[in-house]
Amino acid sequence: MKNIGGVYKSNVTKELSMYEYFVITNPPKDTIALLELISAFNDSTLSIDSIKKYKSGSYYRAFYEETKKFSRNYEEISGWGSDRIEDHANDRLMGIFWNESKCASKTLVWYASDVYDFFIQTDSVSDDELFWSWKRDCYLYGK
Repeated sequence: MKNIGGVYKSNVTKELSMYEYFVITNPPKDTIALLELISAFNDSTLSIDSIKKYKSGSYYRAFYEETKKFSRNYEEISGWGSDRIEDHANDRLMGIFWNESKCASKTLVWYASDVYDFFIQTDSVSDDELFWSWKRDCYLYGK
């Protein structure tokens, strides 16, 4: 996997968020294998402290399959005829979103895939489950 960029965004309420984008060469075709691969990657490259740093906003990672149009060397093009990462949402293998719960001091985690057609939402996630919370529910909405 190769990181192709990260963006810090601050919305009107001054909440700070982190968005990171990655390209995967030859991703697994199986949904569970993809979840395992990305969870292991997140577990080894992302600390719990990093997620909590953005607790007033959110932390988001998106993973795309490497193609000719969306390669490891992808760079956004701004201006007229622009090509932005957001333009490739339908090609996203998986997006993972961590957000602090407003009701408790726990974290909400969403997993979504347009390519594999599934959505998983887990709430009240403890720190030791941040990267593997999808395993406790084991139900993929969609497929």
